[in-house]
Amino acid sequence: MEKEKEILRNKAKAEKKPDNIIEKMLEGQVKKYYGDICLVHQPFVKDQSKTVKDVVTDTIAAIGEKITIRRFVRYELGDGLEKRSENFADEVAKVTGVK
Repeated sequence: MEKEKEILRNKAKAEKKPDNIIEKMLEGQVKKYYGDICLVHQPFVKDQSKTVKDVVTDTIAAIGEKITIRRFVRYELGDGLEKRSENFADEVAKVTGVK
C-alpha cells in the first residue's frame, strides 16, 4: 500500500500539485481502493447507502449478539454465461426451411 501511495504521490508532484492537495488526493484514492477490494468497506447489496461493516454493526446492536463474517461468496454479472454467436436470420431460415 505504501508503494502505491508513493507512486501516486510522485505522479501528483510531477503534475505540480500542492502538498496539501496531494495528501487529500491520496486519502480519497486509498478510500476508493478499500471500497473496491475490502468486503467490509464495500456497499451493502440491499442498501447501497450503507457498507457491509455498517450493516454488521447495526445488526449487532439490534440483536445484542456478536457477529463475525466467516465466509462469503462473490458473484460477478455474466459469470458462467456464454454469449450465443448464432445469427438470428440464419436461425429463422433453418426453422422455416427458407433460404
